[in-house]
Amino acid sequence: MSTQLYFPGSVNMRIRLTIDGEQVEAEEGESLLDAIRKMGVAITSPCGGKGSCGKCLVRILSASDLPGPNTKETASIEKEDLDDGYRLACQIIPVNSMSVEIPEDSKEVTIELLLKHARLKEIRDAALSIRMISLPFGDDLDQLSHQMESLRESEKLSYGPLWDRSRLKEVVGQVNATVWIDGGSLTDLTRADERRIGVALDIGSTTMVAYCFEILDQKIVAAESMTNPQRKFGEDVMSRIDLAMKDQAKSKMLTDVLRAGVLELLSKVTGQVGLSTKDIIRLYFVGNTAMHHFFLGLDVSKLGRVPFSPVTKDTVNIKASELGLGELSNAMVSAPPLVAGFVGADLVSVLLATNLSSSEMPTAAIDIGTNAEIAIASNGRIISASAAAGPAFEGGNISYGMRATNGAICSVWSENEELKYGTMGDAEPIGLCGSGLIDFIAEALKLGIIDSTGKFVQECCGKRLIGRAGNTRFILYSEGKKEVSVNQTDIRQLQLAKAAMYAGLEILTEKLGIAKIERLLLAGAFGANMSARNGRIIGMFPELPLDRIVPVGNAAGTGAIQLLTDSWAREEILEVSKRTGYVELSEERVFQSKFISALDFPHSDFSRYPESSKSVKFKMERNKSGGG
Repeated sequence: MSTQLYFPGSVNMRIRLTIDGEQVEAEEGESLLDAIRKMGVAITSPCGGKGSCGKCLVRILSASDLPGPNTKETASIEKEDLDDGYRLACQIIPVNSMSVEIPEDSKEVTIELLLKHARLKEIRDAALSIRMISLPFGDDLDQLSHQMESLRESEKLSYGPLWDRSRLKEVVGQVNATVWIDGGSLTDLTRADERRIGVALDIGSTTMVAYCFEILDQKIVAAESMTNPQRKFGEDVMSRIDLAMKDQAKSKMLTDVLRAGVLELLSKVTGQVGLSTKDIIRLYFVGNTAMHHFFLGLDVSKLGRVPFSPVTKDTVNIKASELGLGELSNAMVSAPPLVAGFVGADLVSVLLATNLSSSEMPTAAIDIGTNAEIAIASNGRIISASAAAGPAFEGGNISYGMRATNGAICSVWSENEELKYGTMGDAEPIGLCGSGLIDFIAEALKLGIIDSTGKFVQECCGKRLIGRAGNTRFILYSEGKKEVSVNQTDIRQLQLAKAAMYAGLEILTEKLGIAKIERLLLAGAFGANMSARNGRIIGMFPELPLDRIVPVGNAAGTGAIQLLTDSWAREEILEVSKRTGYVELSEERVFQSKFISALDFPHSDFSRYPESSKSVKFKMERNKSGGG
């Protein structure tokens, strides 16, 4: 989804921004960037509107009397994109009527944005609903019971697994009461002044996000995120699985830690709207196969060895109390089916949210994380795989790596052949997140700081490269004893991650019998934060036009919300999972050769990247062994 802004010319510049019916005015002489921010859209501009970082890209759809691009814009934007109407918002002062589009890639990802775009589709068939009923006078329990039975029969409802007849006693004597319905089942009966909610939960290996759904108003009213507490036991899921396989006690500990973290997150998100976990009647969660199994308390040992078989791939519906979640005493817990291996409920949820199977052109969706889960759809067929990318994209196993939180260097650009950086929250740098590392490598390739094999080029690094051969590091930030730097091992970690993802994409493309993908959907907060242009330069994915590389936000969370709220989605996802094929990449003989070829920036075969390879100052030919 893009944002449309309209600028009618006038003597006193009045700028109307139309987004979901909202309008904002800008004064004459005000930059387009400031006008956009005034309307509440957090647009990326780490250089502070100086025009040097090239991040505040917008697309001019129509305009009159608009000057052409200035030197800052021509330095930051490729000619093909300039020709397509892309400009820097900070460099434009509207002088007459114009219509502008803000690409999603230019927006900062915040919880507010996740909340705003949490439900992408209208609810077709409400799964969670209520019926307000007038109660019989007095304390006639039999009459109330008969009234409930009549309601059930007239609306063809069933009694849900958590229906408790004793609830009738709690509302006897009230004038009105609320009947809570979930998926065609009577779930709860409360006083008219009580509230019940549903929660959609995305359990990521690194980050968990919860969305609170107000049943009465049929809308998302709160969102909250937190670090997965299992992370301290290993950045990647295989480390946690290895730990769990050592003995049953450690496996139970990992499950207990995860459940405690989920309860903490649920307490926070319900607290935002003045409620508690006991007010949740349905929890729908998604996650990769490992997180799915840990949360449900299932044996993960088979996930630690080929062919990485899950205990179950079926839809899950279970009482929260049976999972030891006593604080959710009124809730059913559900999860959609898995596909196979590490293609779990999260990717299936992405397929649902993006409607990938209906794509008119060969389209890939990637949920970028520790395991890069990939799906490609073409001509009604869907095929999927999981590439063991490792935690580098999320700042893991990087010397100064960290999550995308305050103080993380999240963007890097060059200005007069000097590297500049921006941080999350404009705070003092304390580390480097995945998007910052990708930007650094892309800019380093342009400036010749590293060559196409990922090695530092000593003569181009100046005084910012310190240390001896084999232990060199490039200083991005230094203040006293504080430092944020990138070393050779960090670059190698990203090469391993991007090569695994590219090789997986290439194999799935061949399995489908198509020449290439024509559109790419990037799911997850990382996919929304990273620069698609720089991801293309380093060879994370095939060289597509930038307008064909589309960030779709937390699509797994969006799909979870659809499952929570829409009975149609609960049926649709069963069909999607059945239709989705699976390829175990570790069993593909060609994987290793494709992986090695993809280690270079952007690729050992430069002809695959005719545009991006122009940005690489030093292109090195690999030897026959594929080393470098």
